[in-house]
Amino acid sequence: MLSSTARAYVLLTTTAFCWGANSVLARVAVGEVSPMLIVSLRWLGVVMLFFFVRQAIYRDWDKLKSHLPLLFMMGALGFTAFNALFYLAAHTTTALNIGIIQGIVPVFLLIGMYFVYRSPVSLLQGLGVIVTILGVTRFSLPNIDHTSYQGTMQ
Repeated sequence: MLSSTARAYVLLTTTAFCWGANSVLARVAVGEVSPMLIVSLRWLGVVMLFFFVRQAIYRDWDKLKSHLPLLFMMGALGFTAFNALFYLAAHTTTALNIGIIQGIVPVFLLIGMYFVYRSPVSLLQGLGVIVTILGVTRFSLPNIDHTSYQGTMQ
């Protein structure tokens, strides 16, 4: 059995992998699958995941039910609307551009949290912002032989 720290690293790495795969698969699906079908299939996946976490949901139902409107709003906007727009965008841009935009979103969230809630930015979070910006810059610029990465990801 993994320690909780090791489990957290595995889950975070899996999340990053899924984001990257989602960008590539969204681009590959253009012209083959409707963006709304993909969003619907993702919701089907959520329903299937419910099976694995149902005990925790039942255990914490009293705490959850008072927040249902917020949870539904986050599901509708954060999951459905974002992903629908994400898959529609895949029709007009490359997987690399989608990945760059998706990768920079946490930076915008951190900045927004600071300005709206005056939430302090820790040293580690600041380092994460710098690494993200460096990564986005690296893959946005042409590589050494003066060709663009974007051509390889179309």
